Amino acid sequence: MAEASVVVGLISSVISIIDATKRLYDAAKDAKGQPEAFRQVAARLPLVETILQEAGSRAQTLNVNKEEALKPIVESCNQKARNLKKIFKKVLKKDDDKWFDRYKKIVSTLVKGQRVESLMGDILKDVQMIACEAGTATDAQVKEIDHAIEQINELPSSLQDETGPVVTQNHRGSGHNIANTGRGAQHNGTGDLYHNEIRGDAHFGDNPSNSTFNVTTYQLPKEQNHRYLEDLYTTDPRDDKMRIEETKGGLLKDLGCWILRHADFKRWRDDEQSRLLWIKGDPGKGKTMLLCTIINEMSPKSKLEDNKANVLLSYFFCQATDARINNAAAVVRGLIYLLIYQQPSLVSHVQEKYKGGAKNPFALEDPNSWQALSTVFRNILKDPSLKSIYLIIDALDECLNNLPKLLNLIVEESSASSRVKWIVSSRNEASVETDLETATQKVRLCLELNEESVSEAVTIY
Repeated sequence: MAEASVVVGLISSVISIIDATKRLYDAAKDAKGQPEAFRQVAARLPLVETILQEAGSRAQTLNVNKEEALKPIVESCNQKARNLKKIFKKVLKKDDDKWFDRYKKIVSTLVKGQRVESLMGDILKDVQMIACEAGTATDAQVKEIDHAIEQINELPSSLQDETGPVVTQNHRGSGHNIANTGRGAQHNGTGDLYHNEIRGDAHFGDNPSNSTFNVTTYQLPKEQNHRYLEDLYTTDPRDDKMRIEETKGGLLKDLGCWILRHADFKRWRDDEQSRLLWIKGDPGKGKTMLLCTIINEMSPKSKLEDNKANVLLSYFFCQATDARINNAAAVVRGLIYLLIYQQPSLVSHVQEKYKGGAKNPFALEDPNSWQALSTVFRNILKDPSLKSIYLIIDALDECLNNLPKLLNLIVEESSASSRVKWIVSSRNEASVETDLETATQKVRLCLELNEESVSEAVTIY
């Protein structure tokens, strides 16, 4: 329980900081010329405090794994709250309209020049994740935080450059759109679109000397989302599933339903701490058939088939004889592809990898492509807007390239959050077993120990 007391103490610290920030604002809320962003940020402080109080109470009863998952999130939230309080304390003074100079000075001392609206947006995301991990987040609270984050993101910058007005730049159709951060020029002509937040001069038309504006852009156009997905795409796992079922003669209804009634499957499904179901067996035992059965059972309850669902389901079928789908990078690409298909806002995690002008950070010839892919994937799984994620990978033993990296990713992420649950299948091969045995929250379903059910299904199949 020592770890629990640390987490509880950290949450209490954040609550105290938030409360102190509220008092600082209340003491100077009518200060002359105070920026609107300060008022909007202060208005969200009670929401943050309330949710953290509930999470703090629950944190006292959490198990070790939950505590370990919560600690870095709370520490991050604590630092952001301290920075927010620091800004409020330095900037807000009663009967003093010199706030701009003080604000500009204090922001320059913070990491990435954090402003009050960006800090509050990040704090809200942390708080949402804390509440989800602690198990205290209700659907109403998740929606309330989502709405608050949207409103904060829509706020104009609280510290605009003084060189001109801030306008919104929209780009449609073909044409160069090269956006740079910092001071500098943006030129639009023909070609690819590189979209980032722009602060500086923007030039439109063939002559860069004409039509100069100071620009801030935030929203990715749909065309750019498609480009990111195209860079990720190697296959649509839904098509692979359909092809595999057709190749094997079609999936007979109810053939593998025995697994849905199996005690190990129910334990994985119902137990919060059973996050990885590993289905293992010799060749010809019907592992792929069983995973198709599970996918068919879960799909109607996920965003794959129901837009109103709050569950994401993503899957991938490895095949050693197909170069498109026999490597670790392809597996992660496929999982990301289906997750973004269901929740397009997740493309923002992909966008991050294009900052700095990267052409395609996921290209197979790029030696850092695995690092880029795995980082994006991990960040998606941590996204606070997600409630439940189910990930299914068939035939790990048929992943011929970088299998150890994929297994390491599965082992690490299956222990990271109770919001994410995994099902994987493999043959009884040492290359897979050695790594998966290290997973601490797994359920192992051995088909050799269920010979009667397997034999009946395989015979009919």
